[in-house]
Amino acid sequence: MRQGSHHAFLLAFFLVSVTRIPMAAQSIMGSVSGRVVDPSGTVIVGAPVVLMNERTSDIRRADTNELGAFAFPSVQPGVYTLRVEQQGFQSVERTGMNLSANERLALGDIPLQIGAVTEKVTVQATGEVVQTASSDHSAELTSSQINMILVRGRDVMSLLRTMPGVTYTPDTEAVGENLGTSFPNIQGGRYEGNTLNVDGLAGNDLGNPYTGSSSINLDAVSDVKVLLNNYQAEYGRNGGAFINVVTKSGTQQFHGSGYWYKRHEMFNANNFFNNLNRVAKPVYRYNTLGVTVGGPVYIPGKFNSHKEKLFFFYSFEDWGSKSPRPLQQTTVPTALERSGNFSQTLDVSGALIVMRDPTAGSPFPDNVVPASRINKNGQILLNVFPQPNALNRAVTRGAYNYNFSQSWEIPKQQHLFKFDYLPTGKDRFSVRGSTWRADNQGYGAPAGGRATWDEILSRYLFRFPSLVVNYTRTISPSMVNEFSAGAGHSMEQATPMNDGDLKKLNRAALGMTLGQFYPQNNPLNFIPMASFGGVPAAADIGWDGRFPMHGADTTFNFSDSFSWIRGAHAFKFGIFADRGREYEGEDGTFAGNFSFARDVNNPLDANYAYTNAVLGNYYSYVESTSRPGYNGRSTILQWFAQDTWKVNRKLTLDIGLRFVWYTPWTQKNGTSAAFSPERYQLSKAPVLFLPALDANGRRVARNPLTGALAISPLIGVYVPNSGDPINGMVLGTDPTYPSGFKEQQPVQLEPRIGLHMAERQLLPALSGLWQHQLLRERRHHQLQRATSYGEPAVYQGSTVRHVLYLVESHGFQHQRTIHGLHLRAAPSVELWQVRIRPDTQPGVELYLGCAEAEQAVGQPRGPGGV
Repeated sequence: MRQGSHHAFLLAFFLVSVTRIPMAAQSIMGSVSGRVVDPSGTVIVGAPVVLMNERTSDIRRADTNELGAFAFPSVQPGVYTLRVEQQGFQSVERTGMNLSANERLALGDIPLQIGAVTEKVTVQATGEVVQTASSDHSAELTSSQINMILVRGRDVMSLLRTMPGVTYTPDTEAVGENLGTSFPNIQGGRYEGNTLNVDGLAGNDLGNPYTGSSSINLDAVSDVKVLLNNYQAEYGRNGGAFINVVTKSGTQQFHGSGYWYKRHEMFNANNFFNNLNRVAKPVYRYNTLGVTVGGPVYIPGKFNSHKEKLFFFYSFEDWGSKSPRPLQQTTVPTALERSGNFSQTLDVSGALIVMRDPTAGSPFPDNVVPASRINKNGQILLNVFPQPNALNRAVTRGAYNYNFSQSWEIPKQQHLFKFDYLPTGKDRFSVRGSTWRADNQGYGAPAGGRATWDEILSRYLFRFPSLVVNYTRTISPSMVNEFSAGAGHSMEQATPMNDGDLKKLNRAALGMTLGQFYPQNNPLNFIPMASFGGVPAAADIGWDGRFPMHGADTTFNFSDSFSWIRGAHAFKFGIFADRGREYEGEDGTFAGNFSFARDVNNPLDANYAYTNAVLGNYYSYVESTSRPGYNGRSTILQWFAQDTWKVNRKLTLDIGLRFVWYTPWTQKNGTSAAFSPERYQLSKAPVLFLPALDANGRRVARNPLTGALAISPLIGVYVPNSGDPINGMVLGTDPTYPSGFKEQQPVQLEPRIGLHMAERQLLPALSGLWQHQLLRERRHHQLQRATSYGEPAVYQGSTVRHVLYLVESHGFQHQRTIHGLHLRAAPSVELWQVRIRPDTQPGVELYLGCAEAEQAVGQPRGPGGV
């Protein structure tokens, strides 16, 4: 272990040992502060202050200090009443104060009028609260706003568009889309740099970091707080916006709701192109059925009789969706073409396409391929396609002959429960669990087959159960400890809907006799993929390289923080840990891939891709040597210290430092590889075929070692046995190279400093943020594969001799995109900002000078290219 990482673990161990803190997920708590003064503005010392949750009657108490100030740290989001009492003065009560997640609610000066304590002045909170206690730049959505703003898909991510600096994105059709909702760009930052927290649990999808896979239905959301930038040291993990979603809790009164939303194609008009092609209106149905219920858990006279200790909330939502897909228009082979008759095959201008007999070097008589020349395997591939259904060239203009329209069935369901338990006035426990299920069914479903025609009916099932536990301990009015732990486990499956559809792609069931380089990688005996370049809007055969697939991501978050109010200082210390595991399934061109594309330089070309297939002549064939999977691991450990210093009534300083330590993403069992420039040796570099012209002026490839000429597709391909095709590559199992292909970085420092003025004047705020490697580097690491993986190719061949080719040769090795990571670079984002409140425009704030600078963590690098 390197010295930096050794020190990091020692420091982490020391913190955990001394404070006896188990590590857990990041906080959603806010704070309430203010100052109590008499009518002349003199501070009142020792005045009792009571903060009560209006929904649960949970009470916190504090006394004003020598500065007349009070503060309640680590307060659960909710609606509160504040009461101040002092002998000789009228009591003051402020009601209806809404505290959102992570909000620092500063009440300013609270004046007490001379009089009896029994006299009470009540003030109802109205309007927006201006942030006067923090330098962060944030925005929020309250429960009432969420209930009042209408969004089509009822997805909380769509509501972020109402916040400042958030790019516009169209409404989703339904909550969570296929596997989660994509984040917008916020304040100019990259969307994959955003962090989603739901009740303190990180909700970013590990495979798609710009997606929030922890979807929550809108009726279960209490409020949303977005820390846009310049937030305090207690928040980290990435350098983008911090989206904090808080779910609802039960209250002292029973509340419930039931609802049903319906959208149906009967309310829609058919679009122009459907009408033109006489395609029926697609099925468009979204039925959303839901119920919520919450309240106290009690037994009259025996348990929780005053309804102050135990509360519950439950939400259920069911979506019966049929989502229309865009109209697909493609060109499939006609019945005549499948039999070898191309006498009616026209180009887009209406002219006959003349089919060339590659053997005779002249056109086929009557444009018909003799029955004896028809290749069975090529014909089988063409017969996989459906028959044309759009033959009116006055409409299609020869650009397509097949219309395909469908609607995906996407049944979704979510259960969410939450219990809040307050056994004493100093302890609060909260447990939230949820399950999310989205089942995408149809042609072209995610991670399945092609969507342009009815190739294979498949389903993509995504599930995400999660559990979060929070515990808050009020040690004293000035000291509070928060603990949180959470876990999420997403699972995805892409499978055929039935055995009949699977047989449509099975070689044996179709009578195909083609061999493979590596048949062990194709246990389901799929037919090869195929493309037909040169045919207008050509149909093709293909699917996701992971199909059928199984994948899973697991995230564990742990955090603990300690708040301490001392005089004019609000200190906070904490620790955060995150363990991520991502499994994406096995990938590769496991069944092989034919290209029957038209190529004038191919001596076997017949001038039309479907004719090439009938003859069994292909431009290229590619097949992967293995089918590796991605199964990565990464750990984050962070801790922080910060001080919010109320220098005087007008000036607040935020000073903090966050410490970050993390491991690079590493593959389980080391089954990965990357390019290392340090290990690349020019003397071992493979020689490439070079471009040249033959005696007839035709473009060909030339072997620079022998001068021999070869077919043009070999230009840029490795000359066999000329060097090491994996020159410079390093395996993940290499003990002499750093794990994860990056040196373990020492503890990184993230300084945060903010300056905030309570008056309408210049309000500078500066923040130095380090963007964590967890989400950025994974995008590069996912592409890394073991050196045993390759895609050898055979060019300008015939399926008649295909089996023989497989015996004689393993194909030509060509260059592939290879990724290498900088060994020592640490990704970072640096932000600075100046915030201005013009005196002439009360309530208006201007944000100027937000800048970002990021170090690259990886880029495509490899041993040369053409």
